[in-house]
Amino acid sequence: MTTENAKSGDSRLDQVIAGEYVLGVLSPEDRQKVEARMTLDRNFAAMVDHWRSNMLTVDQTPRPTRRAPRRASPFAEPMAARARPQRERVPVFNVVIWNSAAFWRGVACIATIGLVATGISQSGLFAASPTRGLTTSLNLAGSDLALTARYDNDSGRLRLAPVAAAASAPGVADAKSLEVWLTPEGAAPVSLGVVNANSHGEIVVPKAVRTRLRDGAPITVSLEPAGGSPTGAPTGKILSSGITGR
Repeated sequence: MTTENAKSGDSRLDQVIAGEYVLGVLSPEDRQKVEARMTLDRNFAAMVDHWRSNMLTVDQTPRPTRRAPRRASPFAEPMAARARPQRERVPVFNVVIWNSAAFWRGVACIATIGLVATGISQSGLFAASPTRGLTTSLNLAGSDLALTARYDNDSGRLRLAPVAAAASAPGVADAKSLEVWLTPEGAAPVSLGVVNANSHGEIVVPKAVRTRLRDGAPITVSLEPAGGSPTGAPTGKILSSGITGR
């Protein structure tokens, strides 16, 4: 039943309510609610009339009926009356479907789900993040090992693995810190964070930089003094570099 809120104001839901009313699938209490609204809401009343005109052959709205007078014999009926065309019969299965409360509840449910899905889609609540799940392979200079950098846009965390491979690169033990950089062509490098001995190879990328981490972004790892570069740009040896991708 879809008439719990007779003053919904939602045109799509109102269409379903009007259809249920015209097809006679509402309870007496719900019919009274709809009829009361029709007296106050011209647009809704016009919607009901539109349903009646379009669904005239299956309009199940109760109306007064008169029982035909009993005839003594079929031969007593005038020939002219017998020649009158009879009203077209509506197929039984059509009446059953259109007069089914379950059918119209389903229509109402689908319409409601569609409205909710449209609203969510337009609000962007479930929009796919263009940078979620970015990875890059970073070849270590002077070594046959490689790093893998994985970035999660939701948390802003970037993790280098295996950390042991990076730590074993020449000179790392003395420098103590690795620094990860975004190195766009033709622009100044931007630090993404410093990998310390106790960070387990994970850094949290600054929020101001996260929007620039996209598919195809160049990433570089440099060898820096403990705590990172003192100048805001790579000062030590470039250990590895790569391009992000999915």
